Amino acid sequence: MLNGTVNMKKSLSSQQYKDESKLLRIVTEWLAPQRRDGIKVLRICDRYAKGYSDLFLCVQGVFTIIELKTVDGECTPHQTLFIKEMLECGAVGGVCRSLQQVAEIIEEAKLRAGANREE
Repeated sequence: MLNGTVNMKKSLSSQQYKDESKLLRIVTEWLAPQRRDGIKVLRICDRYAKGYSDLFLCVQGVFTIIELKTVDGECTPHQTLFIKEMLECGAVGGVCRSLQQVAEIIEEAKLRAGANREE
């Protein structure tokens, strides 16, 4: 990081983190609206409902979910079920341990968005 911002040359790092909050900060900075055209990021935190993914994105009209995990973190059963149900309903997403994995999921969503426009 340089001066509190993500160094874009290293932004697609495959580095995995031991602190999920640090990974979340790096990912949300990378997804800042001025840098990522056609992507809106939401954080939904509900202390009464378990299993929601860390990030909900609209990627050029495609519903996308991202569950961030540390290098050795595991999904809870509620998180696993939530991801499975969302994917079965047509969402794009999964578990990410690095910024590179987040970028790969976003690229998958963009491909789906392009395919939807061609139909």
